[in-house]
Amino acid sequence: MLKSLNIHQFIIIEDLALEFKPGITVLTGETGAGKSILLDALGLILGDVGEPDLIRSGSNESFVRAKFSAGPKHPVWKVLAPHDVEIGDDVLIERILTRDGRNDALINGKQVPVEIMRDVGFQLAEIHGQFANAALLEPANQLMLLDLVGGYRVLLEQTGKAWTDLKDFEKALEDERKFMANSATEREILSKAVAELKALRAAPGEFETLDAKYKDLVRIRTINEMLQSIQSQLVAGTGAQRLLVSANRVLEKQKDLDPELLANLVKHMEDSVRSCEAASDELLVLMPKFEFNAEEMHKIEERLNRFDDLAERNEVEGNALPKLLEDLDIKLKRILKAPEYIKEIEDKVMVAKGEFSRKAQLLSEARKKSAKEISEQITAEMPPLKLTRAQFVVEVSELPSNRWSQLGMNEVLFTARINPGMPFTTIAKTASGGELARMILALKVIVQRAQSTGTLIFDEIDTGLGGPTASAVGERLARLSDQTQVFVITHSPQVAARGEQHLQVLKTADNKTTTSNVRALNDNERLDEIARMLAGEEITPEAKAAAKSLMVEAVRASEIRRRDMQAV
Repeated sequence: MLKSLNIHQFIIIEDLALEFKPGITVLTGETGAGKSILLDALGLILGDVGEPDLIRSGSNESFVRAKFSAGPKHPVWKVLAPHDVEIGDDVLIERILTRDGRNDALINGKQVPVEIMRDVGFQLAEIHGQFANAALLEPANQLMLLDLVGGYRVLLEQTGKAWTDLKDFEKALEDERKFMANSATEREILSKAVAELKALRAAPGEFETLDAKYKDLVRIRTINEMLQSIQSQLVAGTGAQRLLVSANRVLEKQKDLDPELLANLVKHMEDSVRSCEAASDELLVLMPKFEFNAEEMHKIEERLNRFDDLAERNEVEGNALPKLLEDLDIKLKRILKAPEYIKEIEDKVMVAKGEFSRKAQLLSEARKKSAKEISEQITAEMPPLKLTRAQFVVEVSELPSNRWSQLGMNEVLFTARINPGMPFTTIAKTASGGELARMILALKVIVQRAQSTGTLIFDEIDTGLGGPTASAVGERLARLSDQTQVFVITHSPQVAARGEQHLQVLKTADNKTTTSNVRALNDNERLDEIARMLAGEEITPEAKAAAKSLMVEAVRASEIRRRDMQAV
């Protein structure tokens, strides 16, 4: 519900701060006093276009601020969730206009686009009147209202799910067909690659094992070649060992030299021969340990070359070939199975179409049944509203299949005719402004039982009415206020008498400025205001008595309604 409204420097309002109560609030005042300006201000809060010419003359800035109560589970928070607006018990909406074109929309202190404010406003309040019923005239909203009142929520959810399933399968089928078309060339390439990799028969970890063994064989071969080279240098025909032995023999033949003089040389030569012999013996021990298998190394080298060749062609490392084969094989099988998958998905699409068609048909039948009941209920509300011979019909028609959606296969139109024999047309074309406003009132009396709009605002829907018809309008507004907060701008004393809160709009003017203001009336002031509405400027005792009678009747009717509600 709307808890408060603050208006600053707006058209002819200077500063205004209002607090509101649940139930029905009536706003009365002379023509031109500024009642419609309050609606303009509320319209800004609900997302209407804001222009600099709405700013009061002499001021550079105007703002309107409204506070609505909305608990944490109110649907408005779903609209605001993507915009990081703080969730609380209230929704504080502000609209700021400046002469230089600034147009700010804030919700709980967070700036949001005006479009979001409009969506938020739709969740919080509705304005109805001779020229303010656009939302209810939209076919999409009419379908929503019928579904809201119809009481077939489960069937609506099932239809929505069936539609989602159908669209998911159709998307999967489209994707699979594209995949098959795009993979025709790739299939041949993959088949060749998979065949080559399978021919390799590469085991996981084989490349690493072969590579490590090959490197070890290279190391052994290198050591083996080194040892053989040393051995040849020692024991070959001109090797070091033979040359040292030969040199020793030459030394032994020297008889003419003093043995003492040659003693050191003989010793060194003998040591050298022994060292060579020891080295030669050590070589005989080491060489068997580094025996080299050339045939094995050749086989490993050939195997590694096959790995390297395939790795280079597939642009991967050799150790990745087994995993590559696994991936390519899966991909190839996926391509080869595409026709089979397409057939499976086509079958699922057919089943999903049938399921959606069944659910949508059941939903259509439920809508038609509900439409008939609602049409009769709304038509029954019309005679007391001076629409004596009017008929209201909710038409439910089936759309062509290319316009089906998660909401089913139906289009809903609210139609009516004022007199028998006339064709039924959409309610916007059927009725004049006043007739349409009363028709909408009859509609709201029925649909508000299921709708969750917290605040309804009616603008002079009783224009041109009096007596029993005005009383009937007042009674229906009062019935609505038992379920939701209702604001009524009225010139009818019969309607004004229903007010639980009565606000009077006043306009004052001097030579320089005109100002509109609003004040809350107490019971005595209410009596005088309703009497004025009955009699004009001069309030007569008869007018006061009639006003009091209207107020007493309003209280009595309210007590009866509450008693009936408690009995239910």
